[in-house]
Amino acid sequence: MLADIGQQLPRARVLIEKAVKLEPKNGAYLDSLGWSSTSSTSRNRPCLWMLKPSNSAQSRTRPFWTILGDVYLALRQTDKAIAAWKKSLSLESQRRN
Repeated sequence: MLADIGQQLPRARVLIEKAVKLEPKNGAYLDSLGWSSTSSTSRNRPCLWMLKPSNSAQSRTRPFWTILGDVYLALRQTDKAIAAWKKSLSLESQRRN
């Protein structure tokens, strides 16, 4: 909630990172972490937590790829953003079939 309202962002980031460690597939936690990574204080650094080898491709959910695309767009890395969104759409299509 702190990140959502833009308050105490460093503290919010620490709390969100702890939550993601406990539930790495939780879409709400990933969303909050992704958006906290695009805040004005961290906009110039990539969201490295999303790219760690421990986040294997098999465990990455559709929300993960959507958020990653949003983060890349905020970092002005359009090609990477589009690739991530395409992956998200692919996973959604597989889920529906």
